[in-house]
Amino acid sequence: MKSLEEYIALYAQQTPETLAVVTNQSSLTYSQLQKVIAYKKEAYGKNVGRPVVLKATRDMDFLCNYFAAHLAGEGVVLTAADASDSYVEYLEEKMAGIRLPERVADLLFTSGTTCSPKCVMLSHEAIMADGENLIESQGFHKEMTFIIAGPMNHFGCLSKLYATLMVGATARILPGMKNIHAFLESIRQADHKVGIFLIPSNIKILLSVCSKSLAELKHKIEFIETGGDSCSTELLGKLQEKLPYTRLYNTYASTEAGVMTTCRYDEHYVSGNLGKALTNSQISISEDGHIVCSGKTVFSGYLILDGDVSVELRGGDPYVSADLGILDSEGNLFFRSRDNDIIKTGGYSVCPQ
Repeated sequence: MKSLEEYIALYAQQTPETLAVVTNQSSLTYSQLQKVIAYKKEAYGKNVGRPVVLKATRDMDFLCNYFAAHLAGEGVVLTAADASDSYVEYLEEKMAGIRLPERVADLLFTSGTTCSPKCVMLSHEAIMADGENLIESQGFHKEMTFIIAGPMNHFGCLSKLYATLMVGATARILPGMKNIHAFLESIRQADHKVGIFLIPSNIKILLSVCSKSLAELKHKIEFIETGGDSCSTELLGKLQEKLPYTRLYNTYASTEAGVMTTCRYDEHYVSGNLGKALTNSQISISEDGHIVCSGKTVFSGYLILDGDVSVELRGGDPYVSADLGILDSEGNLFFRSRDNDIIKTGGYSVCPQ
């Protein structure tokens, strides 16, 4: 299985003049991106297998350093874009003596259910499997632009970057969704039709604040994926009314599990349906109702930062999530809630949703 950086090198040969990444400040073709990565790689690789800490700023310098560290064989710990320099130095000191498991690519922060600071370790194989799941289920292709408007240290945004570059398309990185007009303008200016990831709250804002402007772009938006929260049939229906030519997807994914399922909205859609397990993933439900995830997309383990830094490998065991759900007779996953959202009253466990 190729790595993300090997795909970039492939398209640098096959389609060198295609734009690979566009930010608010600059843009690079696949050929240019490959050259910058190769140059920056020289700064890495001195301590292969050690973590590299990077602020996940939404600019070209971050992206090139991210790819270069991968290419040099180093795992990348991603912090928030606004993390202080002192915090980055603290992490670098804390991880100085750590040796990562082979093939670890990304380390993403999560408090999980313990509230202790730790990093989820994702292998190169896992992130490629996530990309394959998205490409196959949602139709990523080289003649498109995917707009990423969320934080680059979150799995939801990174997974779209994986899929976009794996097909040789263009990734457009935005500073965020605070400037709605700039977001809409990025769709208008795109050379191709666009794919977008929007959490349900973003969809609600777009429909309430700039519904008309959104509808005017109905021929430019190829598909929209939502996830990260419950998305009702009513909300998806309103979005489809404004964008009748746009494919809409509702996805179940998490940092630990990867991209597990996705379901396309249509006239037969049932609220809460997240679809069947994708090619590289398997889903089951535990006896107590938790969603159990396994397959190529699942994380390698945790880097524990509480006290002495340590590596906690998952092994080959399935990942039992903190999410509660059910599978219908056809294998479709329906999300109920996080287990700590459940209200216990009168001897019953009540799901707020």
